[in-house]
Amino acid sequence: MKFMLSQRPLSQILKTWRAQCPSSPTHYPIPITWPPTFCRKLGTTPTDNTFVQSEYVGQTGRVYTVHQTLRSSRGYQSFLATSDDGQKFHLKYLQPENLKRYQIINDRLKDSASHFRLLKDVIPSESMIVCEPYNTSFYRAIKHRDRLSPSMVKKILKSLLNVLAELHDRDVVYGVFSLRKILIDLTKDQGQLTLSKVQLAHSVNTVYLPRGSNIVGRQIGPLEWRSPESAVLATVNKPSDIFSFALLFIFAVYKHAVLAKNIPVKNHVKPDKQISVLERQISYFADRKGLEGFLKYLGKDHPFVPMIELIRDGFSEVNPPKPFSRWENVDEDFRSLILAMTNFDPSKRITARQALEHKWFEDVEVVQQEDRPEVQEGNQDSSLVSEVKQ
Repeated sequence: MKFMLSQRPLSQILKTWRAQCPSSPTHYPIPITWPPTFCRKLGTTPTDNTFVQSEYVGQTGRVYTVHQTLRSSRGYQSFLATSDDGQKFHLKYLQPENLKRYQIINDRLKDSASHFRLLKDVIPSESMIVCEPYNTSFYRAIKHRDRLSPSMVKKILKSLLNVLAELHDRDVVYGVFSLRKILIDLTKDQGQLTLSKVQLAHSVNTVYLPRGSNIVGRQIGPLEWRSPESAVLATVNKPSDIFSFALLFIFAVYKHAVLAKNIPVKNHVKPDKQISVLERQISYFADRKGLEGFLKYLGKDHPFVPMIELIRDGFSEVNPPKPFSRWENVDEDFRSLILAMTNFDPSKRITARQALEHKWFEDVEVVQQEDRPEVQEGNQDSSLVSEVKQ
């Protein structure tokens, strides 16, 4: 399989774009107040000198005894603990506003998302969550490729797609993922590796979007895993999750993050990372109809339209696009799935439910597991639901 990056000096593209759009803003100027749950408040974050208690009492009445500190630093505390009934748990500090938003997501998913890392308990006085521990992440397992068979990788991917479908059914948008948020349990018995659990952990980007609402004017998560619409600050919703998960699938199957590598630039001019990623997105995944649909989706007044047109018109015989549809040594069923998930027109991408029915997942079962929270449903505070453009 060949992954070929563009050699075109991005400094020339940037110079041309800025000449045409001298007043183009860095961020799309949509007058929207981002949810207060995404803001940090001074004075609520534990410091390095915070005293770590040896015991915590949860909302369920369980007593948790800390036996290992995973991390204790400014803005982040994480422990392994044993409950008074002998079970092991992961305790983690969250900003108070993020804890409340997590509880809202938890309440929406607790009856329908077995592969989402739901809460086992809450310690309100310490703004801490209690979750089931896992012995590794998918990222670590991928780095040690010999540990996972291709069939096991496919089973994990279908389980993740299944939880994404469950989230979307409940109007929850996951946002750009972190590979370390994919948690798995692997056990080894007589040389045989067994996959027992797969879960997608909560992300600070995960948000409940009421029907008819969108995230607007914000870039979410690492640039190399974003959808094109998120990269250019356009309307973001469920189709963006689908695009990001397609990038995850390519990484999991071929161990290659296609948008993460630096592009070599002539004359030692440092490229704009955002533009270089956008160029590769267009090169790899945009056909003529998809790009036309994407420009229509953005609207002619969007400030990134001139840049997208410059990138589109810059491809030539000397510098051709490298569409995924023509990449070598790619399984044809996998190619078909990725092309459907990465359609450049967000309105044309398949849904998570449709992806689960794709031929590439034929005869593949999701990891069976039961994971339900033990905390009672709380009252939803409407002020914690995202303020979004209707």
